[in-house]
This record gives sequence, structure tokens and C-alpha cells, in this order.
Amino acid sequence: MAKGSTMVQEMKNNTYKEIAKVALLCCGFFIWTMCNRIFLFLPPLIGLLFIIFMDIHQRKNLIATIGILICLVIFEAQNQLPLGILPLVFLVVRYIITEKFNLIFGHNALFVFWYVGILYLSYFFVMYIFEMFGSRLEFRFHSVFIVYFLCESCVGILYEKLKQR
Repeated sequence: MAKGSTMVQEMKNNTYKEIAKVALLCCGFFIWTMCNRIFLFLPPLIGLLFIIFMDIHQRKNLIATIGILICLVIFEAQNQLPLGILPLVFLVVRYIITEKFNLIFGHNALFVFWYVGILYLSYFFVMYIFEMFGSRLEFRFHSVFIVYFLCESCVGILYEKLKQR
């Protein structure tokens, strides 16, 4: 009986550690997003969140998935965007594009570059549709997003390379 209670205690400790990691991720992303509003050259890290989301979703980590969802809501709330659109874009890009792409070509760290680009293009397309139907959004495509895309793609590739070690 002592072995069973030790195992339950260990599972609780692992859960608490996982929750602490997710809380740290959310706090860090909140601070990054606030700095992003001040220093416009900082990328929003949406592409990196997507790469992390693909990783944790594959491992079926519910707590970390909820943490990513909280980060996306933070981003949308701070930028005064419609809440819930970015998580839907994440799911659509994950299941329709990246999953099919990985089945056809196999998983390759260099494909991260394309996944981030597809994510950004999908999000801008959805925001454009919202704007077409009369929504007054203050979200415009600027040339700085190309720099964001390149920076986040490089960070995503670095994340993939470090994850493989």
C-alpha cells in the first residue's frame, strides 16, 4: 500500500511542477507581449507558440495545451482582437496543413520555417475576412511582419533542433 501512495504523491508533484511551468510560461509571455507593445521591433512569438503547441499536442499534455490557450487569449486581449480566433487558426493549421504535410513529407525541422509562415498567412486571412464584414479592427499587415516571420522561424528551428537532442 505504501508503494501506491508514493506513486500517487509523485504524480501530484509532477502535476504541480507542470502547472508551475505553465504559469511561468504564461507570465513570461504576458511580459513579452507588454514589451512587444512598447518595443515594436520585438516579434509577437505567435509562431513559436505554434511550434510549442504542435510539440505538446503531440505528447497529449493537457495542462501545457491550456497554458498555450491562455497565452493566445492574452495576445488577443492585449491587441484588442476577437477572442478565440487565434486558437481556432492554430487548430486548423495543425490538423489541415501541418499534419497532412508531415504525412506526405515526414517531419523535418526545416519545415518549421513554412509552418510559421502558413500560420501568419492564415491568421491575416481570417482577420481580413473579419474586416471585410465590417469589423473595425486595428490590425494591419505591415512589412515588419516579414521580419517577425523570419525571426520566429529561426527561433522555431532552433527550438526543434534543441528538442531533438
